[in-house]
Amino acid sequence: MNKQVFYLITFAALMMAVTSCKKDGGNKDIPVTGITLNNETLTLGVGDTETLVATVKPNNATNKTVTWTSSNLAIATVMPNGLVTALSKGVATIVVTTVDGNFSASCTVRVDDIPVIGVTLNKTTLVLDIDETDVLEATVLPENATIKEVYWTINNPTVATVGFNNGIISPLRSGEAIITVTTLDGNKTAKCELKVIKRVLVTGVTLNGTALIGVGNTEQLIAIVSPYDATNKNVTWSSSDIDVATVDADGLVSAIGAGSAIITVTTEDGNYTATCEVKCIDYTLPVLTTLEPVIIDIGTQGGEAKVKLSGNIKNIGEPAYTERGFIYTVGSYDPLDPGPGPGTTTTIVTGSGTGIFEKEVILYKDFGKWTIRAYAKTSMGTSYGNMVSVSFSK
Repeated sequence: MNKQVFYLITFAALMMAVTSCKKDGGNKDIPVTGITLNNETLTLGVGDTETLVATVKPNNATNKTVTWTSSNLAIATVMPNGLVTALSKGVATIVVTTVDGNFSASCTVRVDDIPVIGVTLNKTTLVLDIDETDVLEATVLPENATIKEVYWTINNPTVATVGFNNGIISPLRSGEAIITVTTLDGNKTAKCELKVIKRVLVTGVTLNGTALIGVGNTEQLIAIVSPYDATNKNVTWSSSDIDVATVDADGLVSAIGAGSAIITVTTEDGNYTATCEVKCIDYTLPVLTTLEPVIIDIGTQGGEAKVKLSGNIKNIGEPAYTERGFIYTVGSYDPLDPGPGPGTTTTIVTGSGTGIFEKEVILYKDFGKWTIRAYAKTSMGTSYGNMVSVSFSK
């Protein structure tokens, strides 16, 4: 064998050895160095469960397999996933052990009664018709209390009876009473105020009419529940198109956009309904001014003066106005907010359209100054002209 062949064989053998060493080193096991539990002690009631969580160290240990044991299977058992179940009163030790290295950690489990700390009822007030029955439900706290038994009493057994063990209420006559639930453990209590009535059933409902509303305005609808002495007059409201009109819990309708919508009221008792078609329109109010009044005759007797009132309607509005005239009051007051004195007077002027409208009226000179406004009334509201005044020398 020549030297060159010998060197080649030797080099190949060395490379195989190095590769083998690298492979062995890459597959080396990471040994377990310890184990801990998330709880070192537990207190459970009989029948309760709790899961213990074991943490094997280091996190990258190769073999994290563990086993679980209980020191007293009559008191507490443990499943392979760490689920502890309390079986009877006493103390048991739960131990978790690693398969690799035989490291262990333990948790002392004390199984005892869980005392009641309170009780609540699903209803604290209750109104029943004399022909109805109901059941109260009690919730004992905490949820894992050992003794959850309760009993029921009523302070006025002539009004109703209550099941001693089940909370079933059976009315006997109209009146009021207090129902009390009491826990056997701890004597914790909760109360419900009971009112027994002879219910008058609803027979129908009506609305106060249809409504024409300008967009941006509101209109109050009134539901009339029959009979007038019905026990439960509660109603709910709805709109067929909330993009046109909305309605709140009190029947106040708001016009949102042009169009029509059906407003429906429904009684809580009997589910009776009534409807109202609401038409929402875009509108404009009339534009008008109040012209200076003209004294026609101040008179010589009785303190009377004849005065011509004038107004000028520049725009009749849409829909057009249905009434026009003048409103006036005594003194330096706005007729819309008059001060002391005889109050306001309204006079209507016949006719329609744009332009000047006039009315002769009698004003009393002795009252001194009078303040006047022209007005035009529409289904969407009322427009008023500017304030003008007239006075008489005494």
